[in-house]
Amino acid sequence: MFSSPLLQTIATLFFIYLLLDIFVSSIQEYISQRRQSRGKLLRFAIDELLNDRKNKNFAYLLYQHPGIDLLRKDQKDLPSYIDPRAFAQTLVEVIAAEATIIFYEQDPVTLQMQARIKKESNLYTAFRAGLETLRHSELRRMLTDFSEHATDREELVSEIAAWYTNYMDRVTGWYKRSTRRLLIVVSLAVTILLNLNFLKMASSVYEQANQTTAAQATTDASTELPLGWSFNTQSGNERTAAATFFSKAFNSIRQDGYLYTLWGWLFSIIILSVGAPFWFDLLKKIVNVRNTGLKPSSTYNLSYVARKDL
Repeated sequence: MFSSPLLQTIATLFFIYLLLDIFVSSIQEYISQRRQSRGKLLRFAIDELLNDRKNKNFAYLLYQHPGIDLLRKDQKDLPSYIDPRAFAQTLVEVIAAEATIIFYEQDPVTLQMQARIKKESNLYTAFRAGLETLRHSELRRMLTDFSEHATDREELVSEIAAWYTNYMDRVTGWYKRSTRRLLIVVSLAVTILLNLNFLKMASSVYEQANQTTAAQATTDASTELPLGWSFNTQSGNERTAAATFFSKAFNSIRQDGYLYTLWGWLFSIIILSVGAPFWFDLLKKIVNVRNTGLKPSSTYNLSYVARKDL
């Protein structure tokens, strides 16, 4: 495919580490789902936003609301994503419920006390009335600003939804940092278990590509990648053959050289920890490179919107 051994080596290493990165990202995603990382971080973020210590924990009330509670798969599950408008609509209803007045009056016929509920029929008015019942706090001040900039329920929901969206952009950054740490741990584990020495692999692939090019690809040369641990037993060295896995691995590292192995592992960990989306984006850029001419202008929108983690 490539006449140059260097280009062939680069292409081979690219696709090898692309597949390995997909494998690492799959492990990381599985662990995140099992730990409910997205749902727990979202709950923490909303709790930081709505837990008004001078009034109530409105985050708890929000999650107990049917509009949010129905997003759970079961009672142990936490929703990993809440739509901005659903969040805003639910929060408006939660605050409006603070203006609900419960009073008791005597029935003139039975002479028994009966509970009566008095609440505003207009949700926007009820929201503002609910804010008036709260003690002064940062949350009340922000929500009051939203209500003053809005003239009806729809504008109020839009204001709160925009505020929530901006806040979720910051939370997405938190999640990416936590994901990066987990990716590094998984990359480290995979690198050691598979003995992914980048330097050794690059040298082996280049040597085989050079041999194939020298032979002008007249025969189908088998490609052997230096993946995994190779325990070569020397003649008369039965003790090494009977040693434990860690002893064999240590001997293998010593044969290759400590610095050579550590640097090879380090390069592999760095490459794997960037995540599969990075390599797919890079592959798209390589495929979309045009050989000649300028990129034609088009009335079509060729941009794409990346999927958010939260």
